[in-house]
Amino acid sequence: MLWASSEGMSETGELGLLYFIVPVAPGRCRLMSLPFATSPSFRIPAMIFHKAPWIRHLFNHTVAAQDAAILHRQATNMAAADFPGWRKGFYLPTKSDSGVMVLRKWLESTAGGGIIWGPNVDKEREYSREATQFREELFDNFHDHTQHCRHCRRALAWVRTAGWIIGVMAVLSLGALPSLALQGSGRLAVASGFCAVLCLIGFKVLKNVENAFIQTSWSHAHNKKLLV
Repeated sequence: MLWASSEGMSETGELGLLYFIVPVAPGRCRLMSLPFATSPSFRIPAMIFHKAPWIRHLFNHTVAAQDAAILHRQATNMAAADFPGWRKGFYLPTKSDSGVMVLRKWLESTAGGGIIWGPNVDKEREYSREATQFREELFDNFHDHTQHCRHCRRALAWVRTAGWIIGVMAVLSLGALPSLALQGSGRLAVASGFCAVLCLIGFKVLKNVENAFIQTSWSHAHNKKLLV
């Protein structure tokens, strides 16, 4: 379980998500999230997260991407034939590591060091011992989530349709500019140009949202908070 809350809002309350991360197969976990607000000022954003699950799911992709590369590499290291076991293979010097130690000791004492998978899980499947070098595989939101989620599938179809409509409107608005200019309709030309600009901005925004359903563009090197 993971509690993620907004930063710098402790005085006025918090907007956050409660995450439940459940291993479902070797190398795969199911992430479930529940929005919450600790003050009335954040009830509306929390309600939006609840009523529009696709918005929350896109946010979840960003949260998961922050750790995906590290966790993927750790998993491949642990799957290696020469991995010495968690007691020697992990460096756990701080009190914050106690949770990891408790979990590993519990797994060691109850499940022989591993997870007891459900009856429908392919137990013969082994996690890949080779770390992927391709971001497209590591942050593949479409095949990992979108195509299986009815909320995100519908939202993606709507975003693509809206983007197509706005794109056509932008082309028509730009195409009308020369004709309006030749006719001396200055105000109409300005309005048409303004409409074209708004449509192009909207098209760009919708394209970014569409891409978020397909893949997360995350890079720790571009995270400004790490540089402060």
